Amino acid sequence: MIDITDMMRQTVNYSKSGRIKINPADSYSIKDNVWDNWAPFVLSGLHKYGGAVSDLGIVGTGAGADAIGVKLGFIAYNLFVTNLDENDLSLALMNLSPYMGGRSLQGYTGNLLEPFIERGIKLDIIVENLANIPISDEEFELETSGSFFNEQHLASFNNELAEAYLLLPHYACLVQAKQVLKSRGRLVMAIGGRVPLDIVKNMVEGEGYSYKEIFTGIKVQTEPEEVLQSYAKAEQKLEFDFYALPPHMVDAINLGIVQQFNMDGERLKKGLTRHRINAKEALRLYEQGKTIGHTVHVVSAWNKS
Repeated sequence: MIDITDMMRQTVNYSKSGRIKINPADSYSIKDNVWDNWAPFVLSGLHKYGGAVSDLGIVGTGAGADAIGVKLGFIAYNLFVTNLDENDLSLALMNLSPYMGGRSLQGYTGNLLEPFIERGIKLDIIVENLANIPISDEEFELETSGSFFNEQHLASFNNELAEAYLLLPHYACLVQAKQVLKSRGRLVMAIGGRVPLDIVKNMVEGEGYSYKEIFTGIKVQTEPEEVLQSYAKAEQKLEFDFYALPPHMVDAINLGIVQQFNMDGERLKKGLTRHRINAKEALRLYEQGKTIGHTVHVVSAWNKS
């Protein structure tokens, strides 16, 4: 089992003495260092909302660490989780069960927001932190990394810019969320800042949403070899933003110090300018033993009307 107590203490102010342990999922491995995972960024963003909502859904929950954090630090009376893999979904539900405290918990298998659409479920908040890199159906069957998605699952979505910048899963959620969100509902997305932030903002607003950045930070690139190779391959007529991180900055990230500042995303990226490299250079430096990172931006989108 994996102990995620420190993750909960650093993100949702969990203060009880009991340890929180979960069984790991095959589709996404929880890293030992808290801030090497995506869940802390998502939970830190959600924690800013505070208060309570009736219905909250998490798309692609993995082992359920993000959902446990939602339960501990954010009141949701009805919690809905999804996963593509039925075994991983069963595992997540098992991990979640001890922490629900009598609240309603429902889990569904399916792609993106389709499980909610098919059942007519309406949500106050949708949380998504989806893989960015497309691979074929055959490759997906063999892949164990959480960084890749089956390109066939998004074949019906068309946005050239989102596709070029490896943002298509986020775009697809923006499209589908219109059928799931309540009138005042919000879609919360965790997006790697490897792309210009105006691309993300324009993508959100182009689908008729208002846009707000609610949490930022820096994350060491995990699974660097395969991820960096994929971004370098996609780097044809555009460039991605990676950063060659000096040791003192890596230490600050690992301790959660950088995340405490939660500065404006553009300001954060500007402050990292002298460390900026593209994906091809990031791959070359990684192969020389350098630590590579990228910014993380948790953004909220809600219907303008």
